[in-house]
Amino acid sequence: MTHAIMEVVAGGIVQTASDIHRYVRCTLLNSTKSFDDVVKSAQDSLRWLCHKRFVEWNNDTKIYSTTPLGRASFGSSLNPEESLVVLDDLSRAREGFVLASDLHLVYLVTPINVEVEPDWELYYERFMQLSSLEQSVGNRVGVTEPFLMHMAHGAAMPIRGRPKKNTSGGSGANTLINDQSLRVSKRFYVALMISRLAQEIPVTDVCESFKVARGTIQALQENAGRFASMVSAFCQRLGWQDLEGLVAKFQNRVSFGVRAEIAELTTIPFVKGSRARALYNSGLRTPVTIAEASIPEIAKALFENSWSGQDDSGLRRMQFGIAKKIKNGARRIVLEEAEAARVAAFSAFKSLGVEVPQFTTPLLPASEDSPPRDVMVFPGAGHAKCHESVLGAHVGDERNICSDYVPQRASTEIVGEDMHPVSTIHIKESQGIANSVDIASMQEASPLSTLPSRNVPDKGPVNAHNFPGGFDGFLDQWSSVDEFSFDLHFVKRSSKLSLTIFEILGLAVCWENSPVYYCNFPKDLTPTGSNDSVELWEGFRRRWSRIVGIMQQKIVKKTTWNLKIQIQALKSPCVSCQRLARLHLDPKTLNNIEVLDSTYVLLPPISVYNGLDICLVAWILWPDEESKTVPNLEKLVKRRLPSEAAAAANRDGRWRNQMHKAAHNGCCRRAAQTRALGSVLLKLLVSQNLSDLIETVEGPLVNVLADMELWGIGADMDACLRARHIIITRLKELDKEAYKLAGKSFSLNANADIADILFTHLKLPVPKGCEKGKLHPSTDKQCLDHLRDLHPIVSVIKEHRTLAKLLNGTLGSICSRAKLCIQSQRYIIHGNWLQTSTATGRLSMEEPNLQSVEHMVDFTTRKNDKDFTSMSMVDHHEINAREFFVPTQENWLLVTADYSQIELRFMAHFSKDPVLIELLSKPDVDVFTMIASRWSGKEESLVSSKDRDNTKRFIYGILYGMGANSLAEQLQCSPAEAAQKIQSFKRFFPGVSSWLQQAVASCRQKGYIETLMGRRRFLSKITAGNSREKAQAQRQAVNSICQGSAADIIKVAMLKVHSVITNGSNTVDSMDGLMQNFSQIRGRCHLLLQVHDELVLEVDPSMVAEAVNLLQISMETAAPLLVPLRAKVKVGKTWGSLQPFQPEP
Repeated sequence: MTHAIMEVVAGGIVQTASDIHRYVRCTLLNSTKSFDDVVKSAQDSLRWLCHKRFVEWNNDTKIYSTTPLGRASFGSSLNPEESLVVLDDLSRAREGFVLASDLHLVYLVTPINVEVEPDWELYYERFMQLSSLEQSVGNRVGVTEPFLMHMAHGAAMPIRGRPKKNTSGGSGANTLINDQSLRVSKRFYVALMISRLAQEIPVTDVCESFKVARGTIQALQENAGRFASMVSAFCQRLGWQDLEGLVAKFQNRVSFGVRAEIAELTTIPFVKGSRARALYNSGLRTPVTIAEASIPEIAKALFENSWSGQDDSGLRRMQFGIAKKIKNGARRIVLEEAEAARVAAFSAFKSLGVEVPQFTTPLLPASEDSPPRDVMVFPGAGHAKCHESVLGAHVGDERNICSDYVPQRASTEIVGEDMHPVSTIHIKESQGIANSVDIASMQEASPLSTLPSRNVPDKGPVNAHNFPGGFDGFLDQWSSVDEFSFDLHFVKRSSKLSLTIFEILGLAVCWENSPVYYCNFPKDLTPTGSNDSVELWEGFRRRWSRIVGIMQQKIVKKTTWNLKIQIQALKSPCVSCQRLARLHLDPKTLNNIEVLDSTYVLLPPISVYNGLDICLVAWILWPDEESKTVPNLEKLVKRRLPSEAAAAANRDGRWRNQMHKAAHNGCCRRAAQTRALGSVLLKLLVSQNLSDLIETVEGPLVNVLADMELWGIGADMDACLRARHIIITRLKELDKEAYKLAGKSFSLNANADIADILFTHLKLPVPKGCEKGKLHPSTDKQCLDHLRDLHPIVSVIKEHRTLAKLLNGTLGSICSRAKLCIQSQRYIIHGNWLQTSTATGRLSMEEPNLQSVEHMVDFTTRKNDKDFTSMSMVDHHEINAREFFVPTQENWLLVTADYSQIELRFMAHFSKDPVLIELLSKPDVDVFTMIASRWSGKEESLVSSKDRDNTKRFIYGILYGMGANSLAEQLQCSPAEAAQKIQSFKRFFPGVSSWLQQAVASCRQKGYIETLMGRRRFLSKITAGNSREKAQAQRQAVNSICQGSAADIIKVAMLKVHSVITNGSNTVDSMDGLMQNFSQIRGRCHLLLQVHDELVLEVDPSMVAEAVNLLQISMETAAPLLVPLRAKVKVGKTWGSLQPFQPEP
């Protein structure tokens, strides 16, 4: 009924309340049910449509009308329920579209409800094989790894919500959140299949990969093509032209299973996937080029493989007939486009009052039955020239009525692909063999192409080879500037040997008052005027060496965006051998050529010296604001630049031909925006006295993090899989135990179910402070600790959570992220280091996060399914997740160093408390045991471990700004006792008490705190917030000073270590002597991890002693304090089996 009402309102049949009665009387439903029931159903449906904003009621006119959403639903033939799902998907996509992969777009055009039941184990396996980018697409649309893991293991689906009755009377049904997850997961499963088809993977391979029938795949592909047209119409009716264009252009790719570059060819009649690919590979890449090509040329491209030595004239005639139909279809498309352009042009002139004489002859032929006669020449019939006309006249004939609309080509010219904007490659043939490449720029001459620099450039980027003096003249000018902005155009690829290959495609460069110059690689690196491969290669290497020298100038400041990934790309830059075909490279005869994966030529590396990431500048200036969001250049430009400056930067980086890969990549745009931001933010950085921090610490640290990501850390996959199997077994046992204890089944993964069991079914009291969450009482760790003695099911819940977190966290990350390295035959995890994700300056890590690896857990599992009463019938297990992290090199060892009481030492340094300084200055003593001894008046030997731990918690609680109530919970004492201990602490350490007050007062006065290295954190809520916000800001003020200073010195230590082990030049002061003392360790040691106050290295066994000394010296001399810095060093084969380092006697 809802769909029917929607259609009649959208069609204008029903507009008033009386129209509803008249419509209902005409329905078949009226003859089977009472009139009142049918009217009520119609009214309920209408009310639901109004509530969901498909239809609106005008109180003035008393008429129902459709909204844009209703018109979109009606125009796209989607029912209202489907329209809501599509609207939600498209709305979220507009906020964060993943364009780096086709998968997001494929998902949007995949039908909502698919009748395909996945093989969940296979599904989970395929999902884990996806790249991090494609997994992020799944996460964005609602597919989660834990859900797939549960389905793969056959576990009950977690119920995270309650069914809600649809009171609107519409057609909605009672659903659970897991039903939504199931629908989305099934849809994403189908999207994975279709995306493979869109990459031109054969249907048989897709069927084999996903274990489905060929007919099923083809039906899904056909349905997706139809659904794409519906989604396109939906976007068009909503006025979302951006998404409409994307979906409409993607429809052919889905329907025919082709890549983007040949999608245009599938619009030609009789051309589908395989034929489109054959035409494209032969150089016929657009309808225009096919319309211009000769019929024998088209036939040769399509059927050459089927031609044999036998002369089968019947087969040849049939093949040439198909080629002729394809040619006529392409011509028809070209002529229709030309006619549309002509009509639009004359319409525009007419609207301006300009009279233009019309064509005397129509562009389109009167009948397709009489196309122009073509000359057909069979292959093998000699080298006769075949001159072909697009419209029946010679292409060079000026009288051709379409000469202004159809580009003119020579008879043997084939348009090829070029990687450079607004230029075209013409491959000229000699006796059918391409022997040269003549690159002709199609860009018109402009002031930008003739002037090296000028004020306020506004005509977009310039090809570097158009610079006066050619590309060498551009390099001369570039090398003379003292500051420039750049952005690298590259593609990150995976090779057959599990290598990460960075294919370099170009480089955008600009400096003050200059246009943005685009260097096309390898085109601009290749000299002209010679055909000798040796001379070409030497000229290529010479120009590349000049670029290396410019990028490595230490005195020249270089600004960019996302510097870390560009550093990684420039450490191993590659160029495709296919794009170097003109050089005729032969590694056997030419020196210094290294080929990777038989496909890419490895170029000499570039080390970016004095590089500055504008993202870091913004974060240093606004740490709290920038750390809360993912770095985004476009948003930063809008927030930090005036609208005029932002618009000018966009113009500077926008190509006139935006359909090129370089334009899509956006490197020129980013270079222009980076320059604009740098001109503003760097001045602000200097005015705030923050330039030293970024020049000496944060800027050079980018090189360190880039290397850490490339090195990665090893993973013991076999041990991880064994532990995973044991944990899964124990989780199943816990599910059974929970069922027995509760007397009913429920999900241990759902907090709502746990709350229902504990407080409703078992009638346990709700602890104080845990009364109500949003939907149910809290079941967090603190709440469960209060209930631990009231029912045995609480311990089962806590153990299940601990093991599930370990399984889905660290172990899941290892299984999904570890990749086999062919060279070392070891699994290696390459994480992503985040430099701007915290306001205090600490580093963080993702994909995976190895800074929060779980501690050791111990548990037991049953040896059989029978009830056990004897301890001999259980297996005891201890799983230490850190045991699974190993060196990346065979027989190497891990060396770690951890600061001792680092934040307490900063408390002593800043407060200058003499008692605390004295205690921390004593070597080889347990500081917390000494403090507990002096505080309690006991001998150190009589201080228990409990007293020591309570003292440690108490001191750090004071540092973190905890009040008496919070400390009482930590120490398990009364608030009065905690308050008494706080007063006692202040009397014992008066300098600390005074500094705590001064730090808060200073922050109130200035509005910010400063760390040891001058880092600032702005805390405006300390004066402008409410009482709760002020209290939080006071705690943050003290904590940020110590935690931020600790982050500063660990970064300085990382810089020192990295400079020694890599012979880098991004160093801090007093490094020359250190590098000389440890010169032998270079290349035999890698920095793998930083876990807050700990560094993790992998070291050649023969260099362990040197690595230990290097770590201790680097960390303990990172900053001059009033108390000495101490670093504890450990060594081991795995991260979980480390032992204190014992030097050899």
